[in-house]
Amino acid sequence: MRQTLRASKLIATVTAIALATPVAAQDWPPRTTTIVLGLGPGSGLDLFARVIVDALQNKLGTSFVIDYRVGAAGNIAVDAVARSAPDGSVLAGAIAAPIVTNPMFMKLNIDPMKELAPVTVLGTTPSVVIASKKSGARTLPDFIAMLKKDPGKYSFSSVGIGTTGHLSAELIALKSATKMVHVPYKSTPEAMQAVITGEVDLATLTVNLAAPMILADKVTGIAITSAQRWPTLPDVPTISEGGIPEMPVDAWFGLFAPARTPPAIATRSRARYARSSKSPMCESGSKACTTVPPPIRPRNSLPCCARSK
Repeated sequence: MRQTLRASKLIATVTAIALATPVAAQDWPPRTTTIVLGLGPGSGLDLFARVIVDALQNKLGTSFVIDYRVGAAGNIAVDAVARSAPDGSVLAGAIAAPIVTNPMFMKLNIDPMKELAPVTVLGTTPSVVIASKKSGARTLPDFIAMLKKDPGKYSFSSVGIGTTGHLSAELIALKSATKMVHVPYKSTPEAMQAVITGEVDLATLTVNLAAPMILADKVTGIAITSAQRWPTLPDVPTISEGGIPEMPVDAWFGLFAPARTPPAIATRSRARYARSSKSPMCESGSKACTTVPPPIRPRNSLPCCARSK
């Protein structure tokens, strides 16, 4: 009798497990998808995410929620996503810092390259080097001359170690054989305000953040990292024109899922978001954020997978 009961329980358990898989598959895509951001309101990532979320909701017919997990240059956010349910309902909206650069020189709770799976890159954007009005610099050569005259006197802001804003400024200093003081801030608006007030002398921001400040004459745009001058900022020279060649520091915005996500869901997610990112509404949203939608590429060719060993 006991053996019969045990056998019955075993059969019931196995049946429940067998039935659970198709139900989970049928429930995908989730009714609500949470996009976790590591940078707060007012950041370039936030502005882009808001536009793209509206476009995705319209295209896919499902709800999206933005969840801010700010801190540690985006590491807190990707850590939360890596530990979330691997069902496609929680994705990280990330930039390069927490995925590619930070693991090179920080001790992290996770290895993003192993514990996160790239879904798609939604867009890329060049960066603009801006100088405070207080600094007096009108061009990049002007600023470099100031750095050489008074090494260590001038400073730049960013939202943390390993971010594009941090590495871009350090690269300028490296290529010009100069030094600047790094002043990290807790949020993008704080880092931007520091340049406007002259608390720091320089910052490197994505175009969608820098352009309004330059056009309002609050800061001076001294260089842009794109190969050609940007249509909305025709008077800002390229960084090559300013004397620093070969400085590719475009920022990218991507979606990532937990690496434990079942292959079937992961494959469908990639196809779903890659197709949606090429829709007219998403491309229009990208243009509004001065962001260029990238071509659809295989998973292993995404920039987040190209970290140097």
